[in-house]
Amino acid sequence: MRFQLAAILTLSASLAHVNALIPVFPQHSFNNGQEGGNSGNRTLDVDGFDRPEVGCGNIPDHQQVNKRERSFRRMRQAHRTSGRKPEGVSFSVHWNVVAADERPEKGWLEDWQIRKSMEIINEDFAPVGVRFELSGVNYHKNPEWYGRGVMNDLPFDQQMKPTMHVGDNRMINIFTLGDGPGGKRGFLGYSTFPGGDLGQDGIILNHNALYDGNWDGSNLGHVLTHEIGHWLGLYHTFQDGGSCSGAGDQVGDTQIHKEASWKCNSQAPSTCGAKDPVFNYMNYVDDACRREFTQGQIDRMWDHIELYRS
Repeated sequence: MRFQLAAILTLSASLAHVNALIPVFPQHSFNNGQEGGNSGNRTLDVDGFDRPEVGCGNIPDHQQVNKRERSFRRMRQAHRTSGRKPEGVSFSVHWNVVAADERPEKGWLEDWQIRKSMEIINEDFAPVGVRFELSGVNYHKNPEWYGRGVMNDLPFDQQMKPTMHVGDNRMINIFTLGDGPGGKRGFLGYSTFPGGDLGQDGIILNHNALYDGNWDGSNLGHVLTHEIGHWLGLYHTFQDGGSCSGAGDQVGDTQIHKEASWKCNSQAPSTCGAKDPVFNYMNYVDDACRREFTQGQIDRMWDHIELYRS
């Protein structure tokens, strides 16, 4: 089915906005905001493309986490955040679709897939009190950018994102790309943390990791939920990987564990005493396993909303 929206798409290097709203929400995871081991402020999994199971690219080291947390604590004390807002909050979402050509398998997302993705994140974040409205969709036919893949490449991000980014710090910009050079997949996605450069703010995803994509185990729509968790200030539940001591993900009620979980079952591993949180959105488990945020994670997201996303 060819992607249809109520607008005339004028193809060029960048296509025109397509604005639409989803009126019904079902009731049912410093510097430029991205931190990790690459270039001092970026996130890069050391296994990169060579790992058979590659998750999210947000893996800040201890020094970067400590720096962010010191700044976060200072701001929270200065602004005296009140925690969760009873009335909830709504964020606009803008999709920047980068495709090699106009075929769905080459990244040209169809209308139903974007709307289904919006439905899923609204279901997942309903317990948080956060909802999302589709603000617009831009199409960009650019085979070179599409084929760069989701590899958390700072120079590439600095080149690409500012040409597409729209809105302020309350607008979630989602950028979808394809597989990397030679068909290597790289990461499912990665996100900026709150408080960084607005022009670089947003989430980059492999379109195959969206609902009904062809990335087995990660195609039920919850990869985007995981990345929005980062966009709202959450770390991975295994943040202090390899150790059962330390602050972990900075959330008191998430079980610390030594390594990412890839599968879930009734015999969940207990790498640090209690069972690892194999159903948490901010772990690396298959989408079929992801189903919960803890109350502590919800409170942390609300603190970040008040401080950085209001």
